Amino acid sequence: MSHSTRRRIVLFFAFVVVAAQFIRPDRTNPPVVLEQAIEAGGSVPAQVVATLKRGCYDCHAHTTIWPWYTNVTPVSWMIAGHVNDGRQKLNFSQWNTLPAKRRVKKLEEIQRLMTDGTMPLASYLLIHRDRKLSDDDKQIVSTWATAERARLTQEEAIAAMPAFAPTSTHGGLVYVSGIMPGAAIAPPSVAEDIRSQTARVLDELSARLTRAGTSLDRVVTLSVYLKRAEDFAAMNQVWARYWPKDPPSRTTIIAGLPSPGALIQVAAIAAAPGTPRQTVHPNAWLKSPSPYSYAVKSGDTLYLSGLVARRGTDNTIVKGDIAMQTRTVLDNARAILAEAGFGFNDVVSTRIFLTDVANFGRMNETYRSAWTREPPARATVVTGLMNPDYLVEITFVAVKGGTRVAYTTPSASGTAGTSNPNLSGAIGIGPRLFASGMLGIMPGTTPDARLQTREILARLGRTMALGGARWSDVIDSVVYVTNIGKAPAVLDAFRAQVGPALPVGTLVISGLVSPEGLAEIMLTTGK
Repeated sequence: MSHSTRRRIVLFFAFVVVAAQFIRPDRTNPPVVLEQAIEAGGSVPAQVVATLKRGCYDCHAHTTIWPWYTNVTPVSWMIAGHVNDGRQKLNFSQWNTLPAKRRVKKLEEIQRLMTDGTMPLASYLLIHRDRKLSDDDKQIVSTWATAERARLTQEEAIAAMPAFAPTSTHGGLVYVSGIMPGAAIAPPSVAEDIRSQTARVLDELSARLTRAGTSLDRVVTLSVYLKRAEDFAAMNQVWARYWPKDPPSRTTIIAGLPSPGALIQVAAIAAAPGTPRQTVHPNAWLKSPSPYSYAVKSGDTLYLSGLVARRGTDNTIVKGDIAMQTRTVLDNARAILAEAGFGFNDVVSTRIFLTDVANFGRMNETYRSAWTREPPARATVVTGLMNPDYLVEITFVAVKGGTRVAYTTPSASGTAGTSNPNLSGAIGIGPRLFASGMLGIMPGTTPDARLQTREILARLGRTMALGGARWSDVIDSVVYVTNIGKAPAVLDAFRAQVGPALPVGTLVISGLVSPEGLAEIMLTTGK
């Protein structure tokens, strides 16, 4: 090849290279919509965001830093193609636009890439050595990804669950299902505190009661489930604004909430117009330190607040063992019942909240001494309470007048069941039947929430039949599950039993007194 030919070839390639500089790929960074980005709202820890920005954002976000050499062709085409491909596969600037299932898959990929060390790419690190992630960095991201996957999986489970009916009305009372952010009202924002959530929940309660023809000032009792004990004082501040006078009775415990980010869930019973409502307070007692009444009487029914080992006469805590604390609770209940003209033998239903399942046996020994006839229906679960000194809290419902009938749950074969000295399978009085919380543990059901629920419903069905009640008569329910992952199967089985939709009810995440138990269901029916 002659010198002139070589020169022409060199000039030709030089011309091509120069000309190519005028044909450049799109290297723009699209605008970042904050609500769509992974860092929106502060839900992702700052340390995780900082790590992702340093090691991943150049190729997986709309904030790419384009160095000087990305102006040079063909390097510019190669890098732009790599960035566009990276954004298509995973874009942290559009993270929140992905459905939960897609995000779970992406989190799995992130964990895998962090574990095997293939990200950031070795070719990228040749030039950007300061972007290399340490083992601690990778662990931080991997730990977050694991927790986030669990949270999103919980969201999916919640989205798939059937919903309880908003309200039901029977016998002059309006029953309201549990209300919390993310279920029936808008999900909580990351920065939303207990005050805001409490106000939103109570506003929704007010709206439901209005639609049912009654109002907040007609509420007789409330069940409050808090995620954190430290929110109790702030919740009470909001509470007092909604009931400045004659507040309802109230039970407040610490429990898991089946909605991500929710801090509070509230269920209620209110008096319909024309149904009497009267607060009850023993004469010798001080005012309750929190904004609730010790009891509210509505018609023939008395709803007591959740009672703990605190003396009503001076509001001091009784720091004894489980036997002493149970005895103190029963003494408190006796005083309140007597003030309203009731006694223990009028109690039809109780709910017991223990902080330690090891106290179950000794609590029962003291508890059953209160009744001289068949004990009331009952559910006992394991939860947190508002003060670490408390070991037990008990809620009582009593009905005066009418014939009180105790039912023992029959066996599957139809023969008479075995009575329990601590509880009745159900108490029937007038048109209502108060059924105990029931478990469904049998050989072969232990690991299966759906099978346990079917057995629970079978036992409840046999008990209800004794009192002449049908599934269509259910007016209120409480469903306890040991973790949110079991809830869809439990509620699906419940819905399949009761018909096309669930009745009024509340889903609570709590411990059960049996280690094999996965769910417990308590019902009230009305004919």
